Amino acid sequence: RTDTVSLTGPAYGWVLTKVKHAAPSEALYSSAEGENQGRRQFLGVNAGTVIKTLRDEYAARGGPSIALGFDTALDSNGVAWPSLNVFWISRGEALDVTLARLYDGGAVDWWWQGRTLHMAPPSAGRERGSVVILRAGREIAEAASTETIADLISAQTLHGGDGVLVTTTEPSAPKPWGRWEGFASDDRVTLAASATARNQQVLAEAGRLRGQYARDLTPLNSHRLGIDFQAGDWIAATT
Repeated sequence: RTDTVSLTGPAYGWVLTKVKHAAPSEALYSSAEGENQGRRQFLGVNAGTVIKTLRDEYAARGGPSIALGFDTALDSNGVAWPSLNVFWISRGEALDVTLARLYDGGAVDWWWQGRTLHMAPPSAGRERGSVVILRAGREIAEAASTETIADLISAQTLHGGDGVLVTTTEPSAPKPWGRWEGFASDDRVTLAASATARNQQVLAEAGRLRGQYARDLTPLNSHRLGIDFQAGDWIAATT
């Protein structure tokens, strides 16, 4: 007689939910009155410095080391980081939330290779279509496909801290019934340039028809996601 045991586990990146922001000194938290009082400011540094600093502080508190595929000078593609304008972090904020906010602000894309966290500014992705070719009946099986305009907008407004209020439009967005608008609030955004970048990131995703063309994928050894191609790469596949 044999028993069957099924195990379900999260991806390794789940560990970031257990890394909470705690500055090593209370002096690092802003004492100035306003929306960002009690928050920590990173001014004029890059995203790699922000995440590495938080990772190092977590390790100093006794947390397990999280391997990084970048440093404070170069991103995971070996390119020098651009500087952020200003970035605020709340006490107790989880590291996965911090990464999501950097992504929402258009500062980074991030991914895992094994147990190593990689990060770089968003790009159009590498052209891998001549190398990675996925074919129907071999690696690809048909699944559901959907399209929707439910989330479509052509203008996005962000209400930030210190009186920042910025509206950004996307002229190329479809307008089947005129202007559709989105709105967000984040009092940690205190510069108009940062608000504009956040709005542009939102419009890059919501300023167009949203389609989900799902396929069941069984990759072969020569076409391994995360090894032979990464999220964001352009590949060739049967539609």
